[in-house]
Amino acid sequence: MRILRRILFILFLILVLIATTVTVFLLTFDLNHYKTFVEKKLSQALNRTVNIESMHTKLSLVPTISISGFKVLNNEPFQDANPLLSIQNMDAVLELVPLLNSQINIQSVHIQSADVNLINKEGHNNWSVSNSDKEGTSASVPNAKLSTTQNNLHLNSATIEALNFKYQDEKGTRTVTANKLELKVLHVLSGEITYNKQAFNFTLNTDPIFNLLNQTPNFPIDLKVKSRLLDFTLNAKIGNLKEFKDLHGSTTLKITNVKNFMNFFGVKNNLIPTQTTNLSLQFDGNLDKLNLKKIDLNVTQGKDLKLTASGTATNILKNPILQLNFNTQLFKEKLTELWHIEPMSIEGDLTFTPQSVKIKSLVADANRSDLTLNGELKKKDNKYVVNGSISSNFLDIYDFITKATPSSTASEANKVQKVDTNIPLPWSTLKQLEGQVSLKIQHLKPCEALSDYIGLAATPSITNAKLTMPFDLSLLSGRLTGTLEANIAQQSLTLKTQGNQLNLNGVRPLRQELQDVVLSTLITASTKGPTIQSLLDNLNAHIVMETHQGLIVNKWFANLPKALNLMHKKSSNVNFSNSESKIQISCAAANLNIKNGILSGEDQLALETNTLNVIAGGTVNLKKQTLDVTIKPSLPEQETDQLSDLVRMIRLTGTFDKMTPRVDTQKVATTLLESGLKQLAGKAQDTPQKAASKGQLCQDVLGSYASIQAKQATKTSATPKATTATPQSQSTQAQENKTQQFQQQLLDSLFQVLTPQ
Repeated sequence: MRILRRILFILFLILVLIATTVTVFLLTFDLNHYKTFVEKKLSQALNRTVNIESMHTKLSLVPTISISGFKVLNNEPFQDANPLLSIQNMDAVLELVPLLNSQINIQSVHIQSADVNLINKEGHNNWSVSNSDKEGTSASVPNAKLSTTQNNLHLNSATIEALNFKYQDEKGTRTVTANKLELKVLHVLSGEITYNKQAFNFTLNTDPIFNLLNQTPNFPIDLKVKSRLLDFTLNAKIGNLKEFKDLHGSTTLKITNVKNFMNFFGVKNNLIPTQTTNLSLQFDGNLDKLNLKKIDLNVTQGKDLKLTASGTATNILKNPILQLNFNTQLFKEKLTELWHIEPMSIEGDLTFTPQSVKIKSLVADANRSDLTLNGELKKKDNKYVVNGSISSNFLDIYDFITKATPSSTASEANKVQKVDTNIPLPWSTLKQLEGQVSLKIQHLKPCEALSDYIGLAATPSITNAKLTMPFDLSLLSGRLTGTLEANIAQQSLTLKTQGNQLNLNGVRPLRQELQDVVLSTLITASTKGPTIQSLLDNLNAHIVMETHQGLIVNKWFANLPKALNLMHKKSSNVNFSNSESKIQISCAAANLNIKNGILSGEDQLALETNTLNVIAGGTVNLKKQTLDVTIKPSLPEQETDQLSDLVRMIRLTGTFDKMTPRVDTQKVATTLLESGLKQLAGKAQDTPQKAASKGQLCQDVLGSYASIQAKQATKTSATPKATTATPQSQSTQAQENKTQQFQQQLLDSLFQVLTPQ
């Protein structure tokens, strides 16, 4: 027992001696003697100057090494900027016993704050290491030494209370702060990153860092990021760390609110949705060729939009090329309401590079409509060169976009709406374009006014800021050909077009009024300006149209000759029909001149039928969207006089969306005064004037453009003669009442004209 106590006493003395020795060592040992050596080795390894203000030990229950004023300076051309890395204070707590066995066990490393300043300007940055430096660094730390260090060095945890990143480039300075960073057992890193007042919590779980430095195969990476804006995960393995090959992995991204997410990056637009979006991706390969095996994107759990894709990403670090083959389904939900479009499907094969977008095939389907795009858009010499084709078998634009809210009544639906024309034209965009596009649509439905489809073939091309577009339209059972040219630099347009066999039966508003009216037309126009309104203001055009066939189907128009005959007292018993009547057209012509957006002139329109002639003219102001037109009907081969012609001067005035018909009071008053003066002077004509012969009105309007000459259009046996259907049940008394009613209406009109308003 006495021997045991002596042994314990000796051991106690030895421990006290060891503790005293270590204490004296720590109190007397000066690490600053090794500061220059450490600075030199670190500078060689990092290929930039490393400065350490001081290194010393602290006396505590466990040995602690403290380093102050640690800085990694920049090389040229950023040597005068803030250091690449600066740490004010750093403490490392060591385990004492393993030191006796050349084993360094670090319980913890604690850094209060650190600053990292990254600079990227004029093609240079302050963090890259040259190839020679990399080789030198690699040679100075061979794998054998790394393995030895790995076996002799253990780190339990390292913490950084605040790590401040600053990134500077030509656009400015951006700041990111990482808080409470913690590295456990050299492979689990976690913390919180704050950017633009938004916190992102993350956890990175990998193999120990020495496996990364030793380039151990199949190095795993497990990253999770979570914030109010998004949830992100990445699971991957790097098969060959040395060459960074044999990558395998998957990633998921959930954005809780797309609008808030884009606002966070400074992108604001009312068309950005608020819906939840999920993206998942599986990949394998390497940086030379990364296979994107499966891409899934859905909005609102696939209720709004679904996208599936696959492709490849090649030359990611040098000249990246992304090729995608995708299929998209857009459903009728919140996105279609937000974007004012209809449900559709889109399939495509696209290739993206930093300088171009190539469309091998892009097909969009919506309802019955289809649209196919092929071509390439690339940037060259600060311009965008486009070459490709657009084709469709059937295209109704309202299959892709949402129609405006329909009017509540049929009359409102047929009402002409005033259009906002203060819309800027894309002249600046056209200045940056070069190339050619082939456009071919078999069946185009342009608007509700046309009942038939249009066949469109055009080849627009842009060269040296000049656009040329020859086109060929098959419409209204006829053909319209011409050329549209634009001088982009001068913001001007010119148009030349000719139409043949254009059947007005295909125009819905006219289909109930006209039958088999076939037009020939010739149009030349020029204009310029930055907006649609300015194009109308500066429009100069010449429009020629004529026809020699067809029928007018209108009971009011068919009764007009009877009313004129009644005024001539040719019949005292005239039956006015409420049934549909038909009048045969002998010829109709228009010769319209527009100058600076205003159409003006007398006798610009002529219509000759077997029972009635009409000539019209006036002013149409495209700028203000108003008109003032006088219509003068007359009877063919009928003796006329000035007084009986007065009531035939009908005037249409007002805006396009609200026209008012009335008697031309100014013209009537002038004619009455002229007639009265002639009567008083005894100079009234004894012989009434006769109406023009057949075709003369049209020839007078068309002038040198008339193709009628003395020859009339051939009338087929299928053309029905003008008839007026009278109901058999109508009594004679009713007919007389209608006659008296019409006469009274004419007298009232004249009374309004001659009576001061």
